[in-house]
Amino acid sequence: MFAEEAARPAQAAPDEPSGLAGGPRFMDCLGAALVDREAPVSGSLLMLRLTDLVGIRQRLGSETADRLLRQIALLLNQQAGITHHAAAARLNDTDFALLLPGTRDPAPAAENLLHTLHGFAVAGLIDGERVGHLASGIYLHGQSADDLLARVGDALDSAARQGGLAWQHVEQSGEAQPGSNADWKKLLDGAIRSQRLRLVDFPVAGQAGRLLHLECPLRLQAVENGEWLTAANFIPMAESLAMTAELDLAALRLALERISAGTPAVAVNLSGQSIRDASFRARLFARVASHRDLAPRLWMEVSEIAANKHPAEFRTFCNALHPLGCRLGIEHFGRQFAATGRLPDIELDYLKIDGSFIRAIDTMAGNRAFIKNLCHTAHNRRLTVIAEDVRTAGELAILPELGVDGATGPAVPRN
Repeated sequence: MFAEEAARPAQAAPDEPSGLAGGPRFMDCLGAALVDREAPVSGSLLMLRLTDLVGIRQRLGSETADRLLRQIALLLNQQAGITHHAAAARLNDTDFALLLPGTRDPAPAAENLLHTLHGFAVAGLIDGERVGHLASGIYLHGQSADDLLARVGDALDSAARQGGLAWQHVEQSGEAQPGSNADWKKLLDGAIRSQRLRLVDFPVAGQAGRLLHLECPLRLQAVENGEWLTAANFIPMAESLAMTAELDLAALRLALERISAGTPAVAVNLSGQSIRDASFRARLFARVASHRDLAPRLWMEVSEIAANKHPAEFRTFCNALHPLGCRLGIEHFGRQFAATGRLPDIELDYLKIDGSFIRAIDTMAGNRAFIKNLCHTAHNRRLTVIAEDVRTAGELAILPELGVDGATGPAVPRN
């Protein structure tokens, strides 16, 4: 059923023949990256323009041109697969885009693209004098999509004026640069040791405004009395340093404390790196088992990317915790819908639909059809479906018609 439903949004969104998402879908992802409260505070946008596509079709035929487009799409998707919530798209006949949230240095991705284009030129697929152009730019959270696209678009025009195979990069003034791995390890160790960690809460409401749970992402204070960082800004570094397990166990401890103090239900996010660690799973199981009376009010979720990347470990995690009464789910769901259908024997309770599918859902018929089909499939598995990042009253109002059971986001009031 998941495989059948996965084909439905694909009919509306992807470009042919590249198979990449089209412009409207990409704009949804870009909008979410710029405003989502849990998104990294900065990232990179790359734009690629093929300047000889018409010539390729004339000289070598449409089949060769289509094969080249598929090769570019494969490269862009490979780059996107390295970064959480990245997105690749074909914006129009000649322009492509790659969004890399949390990536402050687009050089590796840009150099890969340049190397591939150079290879096409050497092979004679593309006119060496008119290969294409590449531009990249850094963005900051809260920036408008129009401003970002205009800035990177101007850089693309500048690259075109250079001639040949050119790359133009534009910086974002005032951006804080990350420290070294050693600095980050010291920072994370200090925050864990001093317990400069806390949960913030956002209501997740069902129909008629009934509270389903409080979604409680982790915050970390880098230095005493300093700024509280969102998970999107320290978890990627924690993953690279293999330090997510202690952070996730701290989040679990804080969640159980809240439940013990009377909070009806609390949901915490767990890292995929932690889930695949057998030692972490054993420690988490022991802690939940020791508070079995609180377990039915504990919701735990991992991202769709993590669930699909580590299916065996995720299955072991869910099948161990579910008998204790915990509610288990997948967040940011929908981008890898078909892959998730390969996890049929996992004990799950809910799905949280990625906010990029919810953006302007009241006016986008294609997304409404996708959400309705997804809910039908999920309900047949007795899964609760929750919409993420609901921002407007119009979006919130139409969700029950589509079968969505609950919602979270700025439009969901705190009671």
